[in-house]
Order: sequence, then structure tokens, then C-alpha cells
Amino acid sequence: MKKKFISVVNVVDIIVNLLKIRSVTGCEDNLRKYIIDFIKDKLNFQVIRNNVVAYPKNDKGSYPIAFVGHIDTVNNANDKDGIMEGDRIFGLGASDMKAGIAVMLSLINKFSDLPLLWIFYDREEGKYDDNGLNLVFQNFGDLLMKANFAIILEPTSNNIEMGCNGVINYGIWIRGKSGHSARRNTYQNPFYLSIPVIKYLESYEPEVYKRVIMFSNKSYELSFVSNAVITQIKGLKDLYTENDFRNVVPEYCFLNVNVRYTPNHEFANFNEDFKKGLEKYSIFKLDVIDYAPAGKIIMNKSLEHFIDWYLDNGEFGVFAKQAWTDVARFTLHGIPAINLGPGEPTQAHQVNEYSYISKMEQLELILNKYLVSLRI
Repeated sequence: MKKKFISVVNVVDIIVNLLKIRSVTGCEDNLRKYIIDFIKDKLNFQVIRNNVVAYPKNDKGSYPIAFVGHIDTVNNANDKDGIMEGDRIFGLGASDMKAGIAVMLSLINKFSDLPLLWIFYDREEGKYDDNGLNLVFQNFGDLLMKANFAIILEPTSNNIEMGCNGVINYGIWIRGKSGHSARRNTYQNPFYLSIPVIKYLESYEPEVYKRVIMFSNKSYELSFVSNAVITQIKGLKDLYTENDFRNVVPEYCFLNVNVRYTPNHEFANFNEDFKKGLEKYSIFKLDVIDYAPAGKIIMNKSLEHFIDWYLDNGEFGVFAKQAWTDVARFTLHGIPAINLGPGEPTQAHQVNEYSYISKMEQLELILNKYLVSLRI
């Protein structure tokens, strides 16, 4: 049955429509179509895959701000899709980051005449190299480089979050000996052999990297914290094929270890040190499956002015971004960028994820005030 969208009046109407559209990573076609229908009479735009780059019809070729949001979500359980309970609206991706997309679209309704850049991109929740911003930078990088700074509307509960940790996914293979589960003497169970590695990772000591930064004549201490956590354990009959028989002890135990490293490290040095910590264990194979660099803190006068103004217009904080975001990709290209969105960071990737309606309305109102000032 075709879903009926309500007539858009405000940011709440928009997120209700967005939550009706399933857009798990790699399946963003329908949400891309909705966004194009929403903006096609207001902005010029270009499309590649499910990525949409939009700019004013009277384009002057320079942009004070690029507003940026990913349109995909993780695939999680949510039996309250589109339901409102008090100040909360539930749905897959409600906080991460359809609340931010709703704010972007609401602002486009009012400020399509301003020289702003609007970027909606796909596959952020997947592999780094498949991320839609790769295509955007490759094909429209000349537009992006004309932005003074970027706001990535990741969930921050309307606080400003600077930079971001880097991320590495390691694959660890521990080899045993395959055999029939009923014949104890014929196998060596690789799951039991993996216990020392699991205990080592359980007791992983996080590193804290602190940096002090000044805004609005007030100092903020940013604390980035590293982490290493097992996110998958599988039995494999060879290096890449899952064991699919319950009465077979597999040849290998595979661990996926998701590591977050702080922005004071480069990937190469951190990777070398992390691997050294595992050398004493009986690991058959250790590979980097994928990684993404940490996001640096890059400032210019335009971004400093915006942050000072924003902090003067509400009771907000400035924090370090613990998760990885595409702030890293912008700063890698030398473009100043911050994380600022209405979603709740603690709700990202949760079962029955929700966002606060009041936070969406609050951010839309404050950004509306700022953008009005650009017309003067």
C-alpha cells in the first residue's frame, strides 16, 4: 500500500513523513525521491546515486554555510514507528538523523533564496569508502570548497560537538580444529581459545585526550575517549565462510573489534600500537577490515562567529564528538565543520529510537534567527 504523506506545515509534519520512508543503508531511493519532490521548485540541484546537492536558483557561487545530513539509517527494531508520545517521536532513524534532515528541509522552505549549500547523502552508516560523501566530493568538490564552513546535523541534542574520534574495524581470526561436537577428542574449540583475547579487550584501558577551546569568552574542555569493543563473534569453517551446522565445532572463531581512537593520533601510528598489544596472544590472522580518520578541529572566523552567536542564544554546551562523523571528511579537505543536530546522541542505533520534538523546534527556531540575519 502506498503511504500517504501529510501536507507539510512545520518541522514536525516533515519528520512524520520522513519516518514513513524506510531508508536503511543502501536502500535510500524512496527518501531521495521525497527530498527531490520537496526541493525541486525551490532550489537547483544535482543528483548522483542517492546523493542530492542543492543550491539557490540565483546561485552566486559562494556559500556562508553548507548544511549536511545523511539520509540512511541502521537496521534496528522499532515497533513504534511514527508514534508520538508526549514530546517524543519514535521511528527508525528518528534521532540519527531524520530529525536533522527534517530541520534542513524546514529551513529550505524559508531560505531557498539565500546562498546556502544543502547536501543530503547516502550510505553513511556503511563502509567509509562507500559513503555517499565520497561521490559528492569527487563530483561536486568545487561547490563544497566554496563553503565557509559546514554544519553536520548529526545528533548532538542541540549542543555543539567538535571533531570526532577515528574508527577502525579489526578482524581477528583464532584457529582451532574442526570436528564433530559429539566427539570431544576430535576437535579444539576456537571459541575457548579466544577467551584470553576477549578478556584483554574487556579490560581495554581507554585513552583520554583533552583539548581546551574558547568561545564567547568561556573555556570548554573537550575530552575525547578511545574505546575497543567486540561487535561480532562468529564460527567459520574457513577464513570467510560461516559455520552453518550446529553439530560442527568450527575451524575458526572470528571477532570483529570496533575501535575508536582519539584525534591526537594518526591511523598508522595508532594501528601499529594496537596490534602490538595483541602480539602475545595466539591469533591466526589480524586484519584491518576498514577504517576512517579522526576529525580534526579546524576553525576560521566565520565558524567562530557562528559558534559565539549560537552559544549566546541558548544554554548549550561544547563537547567532543565520541562517535565518528563526516566532520572528519570535511576537515580532511580543509573545510571547517561542526556537529550540531536536534537528535539525541544516546538514542542513536537504539531499539525504539526516538527524538524530542521540542529539540527539533528549538534548533529550527535558532537557525531561522541566524539565517534571517544573513539577509540584512
